[in-house]
Amino acid sequence: MIEDSETASQALQSGDIDIFSTSAAAVISEFRGMPDDYPMIEQNSLTETNYILIDLDKPGPLQDARVRCALSKAVDRQEMIDLTADGILQVANGLFSPGQEGYLEDNGFDPAQDIDGAKALIADYQAEHPGDITVDYGTTVSNINAQVAELLQGYWNEIGVTTNITQVPQDQFITNALFGVPEFFMYGWRNHAGFTVDSQYFWWHSSAAAPDGGLALNFGRVRDDVVDKALENARTTTDPAERKTFAEEVNKQMAKECYQIPFSWTLWGTPHAPKVQGLGGFTLPDGSTARDGAGFSGQFWTQDLWIDAEA
Repeated sequence: MIEDSETASQALQSGDIDIFSTSAAAVISEFRGMPDDYPMIEQNSLTETNYILIDLDKPGPLQDARVRCALSKAVDRQEMIDLTADGILQVANGLFSPGQEGYLEDNGFDPAQDIDGAKALIADYQAEHPGDITVDYGTTVSNINAQVAELLQGYWNEIGVTTNITQVPQDQFITNALFGVPEFFMYGWRNHAGFTVDSQYFWWHSSAAAPDGGLALNFGRVRDDVVDKALENARTTTDPAERKTFAEEVNKQMAKECYQIPFSWTLWGTPHAPKVQGLGGFTLPDGSTARDGAGFSGQFWTQDLWIDAEA
């Protein structure tokens, strides 16, 4: 198994593999410049959000919305995209990407960097909780993710917050969040693709938020009555307009409390050798073409793939 996109890119170009999918924007940008040598299909709708997943059960400053929102305000999202994603991603204002049920252009969250606003929130918090603020940020082992971590460390240092960075092997990353291990405070994350808000139910409803040490699909241990009620209402109504309204309530509440810190919306690319044919061409019985990966970004249909030995 190849764990990171940079290595997969080298493997494709050396002929060791014929196809792979990636959400690493810098890698996608690289293959955009080689369309004849390595054709690529891109997926940019109904995608995940790149964000910071915070464990709300961990004692300390991250339990306070003022600190979470200050960390969020301090981030220069466009600079992050320019420096680590070759400038090709879109700044995110929340965990609902464009096209998803519940997406709002204005959900009450301003993604622009606001250092003064962040410092004011930190000062307000420290007036009640004197002392230095230190946070722990975890990321997988890759050069791009390490660069993201260093940028965050710089942004947060500017508002008086010290950041400890830990690189976590990919095979431990999800398990650590699932069980809320002592080392899991907040991780760089990517999740929440889908069509309707119900696909996010088990990620955000308090019924899936087992305390640290227990198995929780609600990795962030979000427990919010407004979010719970809106998710429950969306699940029970048959009216699409009502469901959309409830989904928007979830979006607004998540943004207000800064339960997670969004960066950008994911872009997926599937570069491949020219000899791989039929990608993105799965035809349904009515003659229409199916959405790649059954609508879940980063996947592709294999039924119509074939190899042209002469290509």
